[in-house]
Amino acid sequence: QDGCSLKFDHPVVPGLTKGGWMEKVKEQGGELTDGFWGTRSLISASSETNSLSVVNMINNDVKRIITEEELSQHNKDGDA
Repeated sequence: QDGCSLKFDHPVVPGLTKGGWMEKVKEQGGELTDGFWGTRSLISASSETNSLSVVNMINNDVKRIITEEELSQHNKDGDA
């Protein structure tokens, strides 16, 4: 009546029926496992504005192959 209200939306609808706020979050591409349960976190909001770049973690110039015998020689703590 006074413009203040609280609406409860169940996380899931029991049974095989789709619905609930978890389903809405998934449909909108939200993440349920980040601890924010569909709300925008500062981390997710900032990561959306910055485009992600692909980091190559392999040096394509290195062609050396380590053999099983060579690998087995490094079997103690501290071997690098």
